Amino acid sequence: MSKYLEKFKTNQLRDDEEIKAHVDGYIGKLMGQGADTQHNGVLVLTNDRVVFYSKGWLNEVVRSIQLKQIANVHYTTSWPGTSLEIVSKDTLKVTTLGSKELFSEFQKQLEIARDVGDNNENQNSSKNNSLDIPDQIQKLANLRDQGLITEEEFSSKKAELLSKM
Repeated sequence: MSKYLEKFKTNQLRDDEEIKAHVDGYIGKLMGQGADTQHNGVLVLTNDRVVFYSKGWLNEVVRSIQLKQIANVHYTTSWPGTSLEIVSKDTLKVTTLGSKELFSEFQKQLEIARDVGDNNENQNSSKNNSLDIPDQIQKLANLRDQGLITEEEFSSKKAELLSKM
C-alpha cells in the first residue's frame, strides 16, 4: 500500500466512506512549474467521490469530485504513461507510469460505483416523488379551478400521477 493511500486514510477518508479502488499517479506535468507543478499521489475511489490526494513536507493537495457530478471518464496512453481524465465542471487528469490496465480496472470500478449511486438516487427520488403526488394533484386542481387547464387535462394528468404512486 502506498504512503499516499495511508495518509489519505488518516487525513481525508470520512467515516461514511469506503475505498473501492486506488492507483498511484501524478497530476500536473513532469517537471512542471506553477499551475503545472507535478504532484505525486494517489487517485482514490470511494463510494461517494473520486479524490486525488498528495501529501508532502510543505503541502497537501486534495482534488475531489462527487460521483454524481462526473460527466465523463476516459483514459489515453501516450508518453510518459497512461492518463485518466475525470470530467465534471472541472477536469481531473491523473497520469500513471504503469500500464493502462491499472486505470482500466479503476475506471471499471468507477462505473460500477456511479451506477450504484444512480440507482440509490433513483430509489430515493421515487420515494420522494410518491410523497409529492398528492401535492401535485392539489396544484393541478387549483389550476383547473382558476381555468388555466381544462377538466380533461386535469383528469389525464391526475391519472398519470396516481399511476406513479
